[in-house]
Amino acid sequence: MLRVSLYPAFLGGKLTFIQLFMEFDFNTSALVRDALPNVILRPDKKTILIRKYSRDTRDTYEGVRRVSREIWGGKRSCFLPEHQPGDDEGYVKVDLILHLGMIALGWNPDQFRFETTGRRDGYELAGDNGKHVDSDQLKELGLPESLTTAFDIEAAWRKVRDEFPGVSSCVSTEFRLYSSLAEPLLTEAFRKKKGRVVFERHPKLTA
Repeated sequence: MLRVSLYPAFLGGKLTFIQLFMEFDFNTSALVRDALPNVILRPDKKTILIRKYSRDTRDTYEGVRRVSREIWGGKRSCFLPEHQPGDDEGYVKVDLILHLGMIALGWNPDQFRFETTGRRDGYELAGDNGKHVDSDQLKELGLPESLTTAFDIEAAWRKVRDEFPGVSSCVSTEFRLYSSLAEPLLTEAFRKKKGRVVFERHPKLTA
């Protein structure tokens, strides 16, 4: 069985993250998350069990790292269905993370983007709290300048492009991908999950 965690995320852009997205009353990544089944049965292949992260969050760089730790930690209350009073806390196993984001930054609003590499440095935009990424702290932790997913994202992108030639798509980079790739390097309990992260952004569409 393959256990996948889905996390819908807003992506920051001009000014601060929250200012950029105030004009939207929807998040296409959350719509995709909610539309997906909890289980995907595949004949003669591993069953895919989807764990959906329960919180829609605005972006701060500290918050991005906290969410990455929460997902890898697998605490039951972090996933849908929402945790109810009296429920056992418990933990679930997560084999890989699939981040879902909505297009921003002036990119083609009808485009899908597949992330390949996460960067540690070079983020000029502030988070929702006005704070920038602390690159020096990440350097002190011994984290490299870039981290790459263990999956062949470009091959997957080419397959999607060939099967859906009328759909605009490309590959790019992102801090949220970097954060989730970094946690297994910093936490011994997550070490075997190294590289098991994918990030896909969705168009600004409501239907």
